[in-house]
Amino acid sequence: MTLPQGPGPAVQQPTGSVPTGVARDTIGEALGRLLVLDEGFSVVAVSAAFCAGFGVDAADTVGRSCFAFGAGAWNIPELRRLLKATSSGASPAHSIEFDLKRPGQAARRLVAKAERLIYAEPSVTHLVLSVADVTDLRATEQLREEIHQSQALVVHEVRHRVTNSLQIVASVLLLNARATQSEDARGQLEAAYSRVMAVAALERQLSEASDDQVELGDYFRRLCANMSGSAIADPERVVLRSFVDPVVVSSSTAACLGMIVTELIINALKHAFPGARRGNVTVAFDAKGSDWILTVGDNGVGMPDLPPTNGLGTEIVKALVRQLGASVAMSDAFPGVIASIRSAAAPRIR
Repeated sequence: MTLPQGPGPAVQQPTGSVPTGVARDTIGEALGRLLVLDEGFSVVAVSAAFCAGFGVDAADTVGRSCFAFGAGAWNIPELRRLLKATSSGASPAHSIEFDLKRPGQAARRLVAKAERLIYAEPSVTHLVLSVADVTDLRATEQLREEIHQSQALVVHEVRHRVTNSLQIVASVLLLNARATQSEDARGQLEAAYSRVMAVAALERQLSEASDDQVELGDYFRRLCANMSGSAIADPERVVLRSFVDPVVVSSSTAACLGMIVTELIINALKHAFPGARRGNVTVAFDAKGSDWILTVGDNGVGMPDLPPTNGLGTEIVKALVRQLGASVAMSDAFPGVIASIRSAAAPRIR
């Protein structure tokens, strides 16, 4: 018989199979596609939404095995296992996802969840099977994933081409630096080369990463290796070293930090080791929570007696420090000079 209409869809139920009030509370007020099944998995009640959604007739469905209707489309091992596990109490609330394949119709992706109905009489066992059609949702998710992968491939290819182009530019700068007879011009070209290679190293690391995050230790090691091989005539006389906490930062933060390190190393190589003086330049990055400190120090001749003039490198460092919301200080390390960049709080670093 048809249960009285409640605020939800109509429900079909045979006389005497389950208390009318229980079925109405369970199904009549439901807005989804639901079945009530007995202990043998025969249909006790069915929601109108289920009938409309899956093209079944309530009169032909109630009283029959849930595996028999729909031309046997619901007779699948996954659903049988779900109902048996739920009926035995082994799985109080479990769900499965499967394809409903009906003759002459496109397959639909469904999520089915089964739960036991608890009555005052322990001998009475009924199950509620709720079914959601997620076909369109899964198709949208797949399309989104395909678009994401396509975009990632494009970005990877662009970064690869940018890296190659930067390396070509850097090679031209280095060739010109070695060919010029002017010490001043050579210094400017070598500085430009180091700046380009700092960006190239970052682009290379980003092209190898799966997201927009940069492992700072690897980046600084590559940066120091590039500068050691190009900006230092005798790598055994002046050694570049880096000590970096295990930190991952965004690409924009890495770009700022990398350029700061590059400028400070250029400055140290230019002023700290005159003549044949030997020494070290050390890059360190310490992170504690959201606070961090970047230091670039040398053991060279120390601070000049006269206040230094603000050149291009100094202005670049100041601008990048402001962009990071940090502060910079120069101090005598006895021997040498140490530059310290401190953050008040660095939410972009984790």
